Amino acid sequence: MLPMLPLLLPLILNFQLLKSQLLKRKMSLHIKNSVSGVDIPIQNLQKFLYKKLKALWPVDDSNFDGYGRVYRNSNDKGYIPELFESSTEPGNTKYKPVYFNKSNKGLFFFSTDDQETYKDGTATVRVYLIFIVNVALLKDKIPHRGDEEVRNDVRQLCSLGLHEMSLTGTETGFSNVFKQFNGLVNKDGEVFEDRHPLYCFKINMQLAYQPAEIKC
Repeated sequence: MLPMLPLLLPLILNFQLLKSQLLKRKMSLHIKNSVSGVDIPIQNLQKFLYKKLKALWPVDDSNFDGYGRVYRNSNDKGYIPELFESSTEPGNTKYKPVYFNKSNKGLFFFSTDDQETYKDGTATVRVYLIFIVNVALLKDKIPHRGDEEVRNDVRQLCSLGLHEMSLTGTETGFSNVFKQFNGLVNKDGEVFEDRHPLYCFKINMQLAYQPAEIKC
């Protein structure tokens, strides 16, 4: 057996690398360990939607990403959605862009308006839920483009009025969906094309929440 070890070693190392990559990829519900204020109801709805849509659609943790509230940061192309990544290094601010991988079946993330209103200790803000999906992979049994079927699945879940969220409308079309993020490109630098099999849409909601609330 020992003489075969040099031949087997590359295979073992490749297997370990593939295993570590798969384990990393399993972390597809991206949640914060401790949340407060506006992030409490957003993260609650994020977890609810991820669980329900996994039951409705042919997706799993390897091809479906659910993100919470993103930040609107600028680059040389405009504004893009980014996640904040904590670091132990002092003064090291790190952001991770939200990319859609063409091999994935879908992703979603939340953003909020820059303005809030306050009354009697309650804050009200507009919340936007953005989806980028591969329609053909989500509705593979439908012979036509199943964009309305996909959007309706999400719309019905958001219309339940859970987690202090009230559905106010939906938007389609790249320029409407990504009004806040006009610099959005994929990881290869390509502009997203809202044509079959890809599809994007936005769910608009209003949220009333307690700003001082903290959840660990």
